[in-house]
Amino acid sequence: MGKNLREVLPGLAGELEALLRADNEPDLAAQVSSLKVVDRCRCDIASCATIYNVQKPKGAWGPSHRSIVLDTVEGMTVVDALDEKIVCIEILDRDDITAAVLKLFP
Repeated sequence: MGKNLREVLPGLAGELEALLRADNEPDLAAQVSSLKVVDRCRCDIASCATIYNVQKPKGAWGPSHRSIVLDTVEGMTVVDALDEKIVCIEILDRDDITAAVLKLFP
């Protein structure tokens, strides 16, 4: 079923919520407290800490997919939403988060 994002990555959850609110995305920000983390990206890029909040699709997310690039201080963070529900959080170049995600999903 997944692990609660706020419990396993509290710093990231708080940051996401604040950045989404700052980006005028209050509906997405409100979802952060109940987000689950079901898996991580399995690519070979060492700096990737992308996490999936639903099962990764076999193909593209679909026509109602959109990406929100957040204004982070460090690295890059992109929230992927499908039908206005957060489905994936793409995270690059954040060593602390990468280490935590790899510990959660070896």
